[in-house]
Amino acid sequence: MERSCVIDSCINEYRAKGYCLKHYNEFYRYNRSNAKPCTIEGCDRFVFGRGFCRRHYDSLVPERVVNNRRYRKMWKLRNPIKVKLAKAKANSKNKFGWNISKRIAESLGGSKRSRPWESLVGYTLAELKVHLEARFTIGMNWDRYGVFGWHVDHIIPQSRFNFNDAEDIDFKLCWSLDNLQPLWAKDNIYKSDKIDKPFQPSLAIAKVALYE
Repeated sequence: MERSCVIDSCINEYRAKGYCLKHYNEFYRYNRSNAKPCTIEGCDRFVFGRGFCRRHYDSLVPERVVNNRRYRKMWKLRNPIKVKLAKAKANSKNKFGWNISKRIAESLGGSKRSRPWESLVGYTLAELKVHLEARFTIGMNWDRYGVFGWHVDHIIPQSRFNFNDAEDIDFKLCWSLDNLQPLWAKDNIYKSDKIDKPFQPSLAIAKVALYE
């Protein structure tokens, strides 16, 4: 008795691995070890993406867009904290604070132990902004802060200090307001880790209370 293709709606003759020649070729063309038929009723082609064969997948673009919107909406409902953080990072008003927090975390090896950066340095974001604004040069403003504008520069470069923890003496010296200044990007890049006077970092990792 002649056997037919294992695809229910296909009456073509069985050739290899349970499939007719058409479905066998389609199966290996997409290299799917667990290929499934298209979810459109009456279609015997294999799934290309999201339950549809290539033909139906391409013809349902508007519906795919709607589904993507539904997915994004559901993801936002299920991940409110991530959404809030993403909005905060994208907000230009918060960009400066996020960047400072990131730089402090990086200077401590990538972790602040979940502590707000203000508690590590002993001053607030508002105090830092006042300090920097008082040192703005011609053309500087908050809209020009960033990669191609001005940077927050360590007068004595961070690389010159010796610290492993936020409680170390050199960490506090490195991130003290007296060691921070606004500097145009090109000047900051040119300056690199140069210093204009001798500097001696702490020879030992010493712990001190924050601004005793």
